[in-house]
Amino acid sequence: TEIFDDIKNEDQYNIHIELNHKKEPTILCSCASGMGTTSKLKDIILDSLPTGVTLKVLTYDYATLIKQ
Repeated sequence: TEIFDDIKNEDQYNIHIELNHKKEPTILCSCASGMGTTSKLKDIILDSLPTGVTLKVLTYDYATLIKQ
């Protein structure tokens, strides 16, 4: 964290650090051909998971992702 504090003081970067933060397992689905394929992929992934597995599947437009 000391290195990040030094970088933050330079005002050139926007950094956010979360220590000891448990994240929900997540899969990100995106496709350059559009959201239709992405939605189908999400359904396939969710349908293939064993019962009781908790997993978040997010869908995003590819063009939007590459702009960020």
